[in-house]
Formats: sequence, C-alpha cells, structure tokens
Amino acid sequence: GSGPSTWLASRAKVAGLVLHAPLLSGLKVLDPAAHELCRPSCMCRCVDPYRNCDLIRKVVAPTLVIHGHADEVIPFEHAEQLYANCRAEAKTSPYFVPGAGHNNVVEKDKDTYYTRMKDFLN
Repeated sequence: GSGPSTWLASRAKVAGLVLHAPLLSGLKVLDPAAHELCRPSCMCRCVDPYRNCDLIRKVVAPTLVIHGHADEVIPFEHAEQLYANCRAEAKTSPYFVPGAGHNNVVEKDKDTYYTRMKDFLN
C-alpha cells in the first residue's frame, strides 16, 4: 500500500512513486479530525503507522497519485491533500477518476488508466 511505499520513497532514491487510492495516515482513515486537540484519537497520533501526509513532503521522485472520486474506503480528500503536499519537483498530473470507487479505478476507464501508467513509467 501507500504507507510502506511512501515511507520507502521518503528515505531511499527511487525512480518513481505511484500512489493508488492512498491514505493520508492510518489514523486519519479512522478519524478525519485526528490532528485536532482534545479528541480521543489525538492520543494515538504519535503511534500512527502510516503518516503519508508528512512523509510525502520528503519524496523527491516523480509521484503519480491515482484515486477514484467515489472511493468508499479511503476518502477522495486524502488523495487531494497528498497531491497538494507533494514537493513541486515530484508532482506529476494526478489521475482522479470520476465515479470510481476503491476497487474499480482500472475498470472505469482501462485505456486511460494504462495510458497514464505507461506515460508515467516512460
């Protein structure tokens, strides 16, 4: 997933990073306002296993963010925020898919998906 991939890309030289339906952090999936004080979840912030929202700022490799607008597992806003947090030199045009959920991004438009992946990998 996006957690281990972002962690690795933030620490090692990689050729590129593809984030497919990524999450901002493990904790923010459970509680979107986990960063606010005086919430039970704020006590767990220091042990949040996947802090992609912070780690993405360290990634210098080209990064492709892919996400469905109708994702029912990871809110679309996670991808928007991760893309916004990407370093300028790492940003590539995101692939946000209207009507796609968490598990059917490819099926919504296979041609565009594979074209975007091919272009990114080349």
